[in-house]
Amino acid sequence: MMPSESVSFSIKGLSQISREFKRLPGSMQEKALRPSMRRSMDLIKRDARENAERIDDPRTPLNIADHIILNTGIDRKTGNMSARVGVRGGARYRKGDKEAGKVTYWRFVEFGTGRSRARPFLRPAMNENVESVFSTFVAEMRRSIERSI
Repeated sequence: MMPSESVSFSIKGLSQISREFKRLPGSMQEKALRPSMRRSMDLIKRDARENAERIDDPRTPLNIADHIILNTGIDRKTGNMSARVGVRGGARYRKGDKEAGKVTYWRFVEFGTGRSRARPFLRPAMNENVESVFSTFVAEMRRSIERSI
């Protein structure tokens, strides 16, 4: 998302789910949270792949859509769980990436260069799904908590 862009949304039922979630033991919290995050963020992953397929250049050696992934993990410092959608290989270019079969040029497609216009596929996937991601997350958390209780 560009610095000048803004997103607003409203999440209904989150405070109740948050109270119920905090009552679960730690191991059950992770079991409820991780699949809920994955299911909700999968909406962005699916749309990002569809967007990338539409703009993919068949002359390039690799298909960007095939390298769009969803990762969940726990931050070692904070202990917070997160879910991310991105392109395999990350945001940095490293020597040897191209030879390793990584889609190193995705950044140039997403953000453009001095010689080519941007053709974003990740940012629109996020912007168009913010509300549905959160509503899916709330619904999935509610189901996970009910199964755990």
